[in-house]
Amino acid sequence: MESFSELVELSGLLNDFRQPWFVAGGWAIDLFIGDVTRVHKDIEIAIFRKDQSSLREYLFGWEFTKVVDGKMEPWNENEWLELPIHEIHALGIVFRGFLLTK
Repeated sequence: MESFSELVELSGLLNDFRQPWFVAGGWAIDLFIGDVTRVHKDIEIAIFRKDQSSLREYLFGWEFTKVVDGKMEPWNENEWLELPIHEIHALGIVFRGFLLTK
């Protein structure tokens, strides 16, 4: 991903998600300085932990995994993620896949 157009597309996807979300990681830095500094392999966003169920409902049909001790594992539908788990991955039809972090 080499342009801000991917962020515009993500913003459109999350337009009706009624909980706060934030661009994080490398794209956040690029947005802050107003220039794409490198090719990005994903888009990271942050949400509040309390909103994790809302995100799963909003992205119904997407495939979710969580990162536990550096390894990706399935994130079961009714599972509530507590610390130290803070990273999930979501793969959907609209995007090639992007990283969602909490």
